[in-house]
Amino acid sequence: MDDTEMDDARSEFASLFSARGSSADEDGDFSQPALDRPHSPNENREERRHGDGSMSVDSGEGSVVSLSVTEFVILARRLAQDEDAIYVFCTFVLNGVYEGQQYLVDPIKHAMGGSDRIKASRDYDSILGFGKHIYLDCDITLHPVCKLEDTLRRNIHIKRSFTNIYGDHDDVPAHHIPNLCIAKWGGAHNMLRAVIPGLYHKQRPSSSMDQLEFATFYEKGFRPAVESLSPAAAAEWPPTYQAELFRARGKHGTLALQTKTLGKWFVRELGDAIRAALHDNNVPWGEGLIFLYQIKGVKASNGHRTSAESAKLSLNELFSKNSITQDGIERGDWWIDVGLEISSGGEECLAWRTDHHFHIVKHILSIDTSNAQRITNPGSSKYIRDLTSHLTAVAGCRISPGVRAQGPHEAIYLQMYTTDKSVIYRPEGTHFGKHLTGKEILDNKVDAYCRGLYDLYTDADTAAIGLCV
Repeated sequence: MDDTEMDDARSEFASLFSARGSSADEDGDFSQPALDRPHSPNENREERRHGDGSMSVDSGEGSVVSLSVTEFVILARRLAQDEDAIYVFCTFVLNGVYEGQQYLVDPIKHAMGGSDRIKASRDYDSILGFGKHIYLDCDITLHPVCKLEDTLRRNIHIKRSFTNIYGDHDDVPAHHIPNLCIAKWGGAHNMLRAVIPGLYHKQRPSSSMDQLEFATFYEKGFRPAVESLSPAAAAEWPPTYQAELFRARGKHGTLALQTKTLGKWFVRELGDAIRAALHDNNVPWGEGLIFLYQIKGVKASNGHRTSAESAKLSLNELFSKNSITQDGIERGDWWIDVGLEISSGGEECLAWRTDHHFHIVKHILSIDTSNAQRITNPGSSKYIRDLTSHLTAVAGCRISPGVRAQGPHEAIYLQMYTTDKSVIYRPEGTHFGKHLTGKEILDNKVDAYCRGLYDLYTDADTAAIGLCV
């Protein structure tokens, strides 16, 4: 691009921008004061305030015109008004090309300055724990026959090392070890699973147990254990695993599995009783059986200030609310999902800067520079970026630090994300939000889906929102 063409590009965009702080004009163009953010003093780039009717351009061979998010939206809106040139609009918004010129959206033009205010709050989203015994001070609801969907098969980022008849096993992902849900307590979201390392081997295809293993566990471990603790209660239990399946199956094949209550005075002894029953019935894989506690669904229910004192009080309260005994806190191995929410003091939309992941990780994990650099390197197997709105300059990430970079807090997983997808949160199968399949597109369901998605976000946008990074 020569100087004349560059000046033409500047003039084109200068004509689009109204004065800073003005409202939408007759053509629907507007400038948003909240978006005018100064660059960091360390940023080595030419800065032009778009509120002053100018723009930033990266010059050189194969030059690309750099737009702020506001500039991009304004031009896109103008192009969209011409219904006879929809191809021009699509080419611009999808490829960044307009009248032969390549444009780039640079969200860093909206970087927050030192005077911008932010707010922070913290809560504990969930708790995971392993223990040899059942450390609960409450009645629990037992599942004589567990539901297959309650088997842990999703990665929880926890690894276990153990020895069984197949050899020594180091750092085995917990969701690879055979397990089943034997009880729930304090609501439907709290699960107690029996985890059976004795059944694990490297060739095993799944952590789900087969029908023979389910039957063996029930008939030679679970039911005899309950009978030894409370003979009267066990009298109401199905005599065999198959007997319960027969009773539970309806005429259309659906299962209605029953549950039983075990009083809290017997809970502490249940683990030993199950292991003893399996041993007495010559089931070798019962040795080493442990329990996995999963407390979830507590997001935002115990929000607290970011001080150390508030953190400790809130955590103790969370354990107590979920009936974990003090003995269990001290003897069990616990992992806490700590959520720290950063929000704008000026009601602006915030996004993580991709080039600042290193600094955040180093600070949050309290690790040295070399380890922080290593686990935020794009080539690292421990680091995955999640782009925000397809913009490479702003992205969240997922990190599994590993032993060398876990820091003094022994963090096993770190995730930075934005909450823009919370309005479409809908867990279904392997998806966590609303989604559209190829088959649904072929079945002409795409129009209704896209219209619903558009309306959802439009309704959610109740005020003008800026993008700050």
